[in-house]
Amino acid sequence: GILPSTALGFLLNARRRLSEVGGHMALARANRLVHSTLATMGVLDVFPVFDSREDALRHLEAKLGA
Repeated sequence: GILPSTALGFLLNARRRLSEVGGHMALARANRLVHSTLATMGVLDVFPVFDSREDALRHLEAKLGA
């Protein structure tokens, strides 16, 4: 699937709201097209993408200092 602009808008809004309360966001198991779209738009630093749920959770735990 592709990443429609409404989905990207949702992700950006969710990330903003999480940031406001000290939260973080990571994406797991995004398909190649979604990953490519995020890279093209230059938002991979905003939405880090991981191959597995476990890797994403490890990243988030490290961000939170857990």
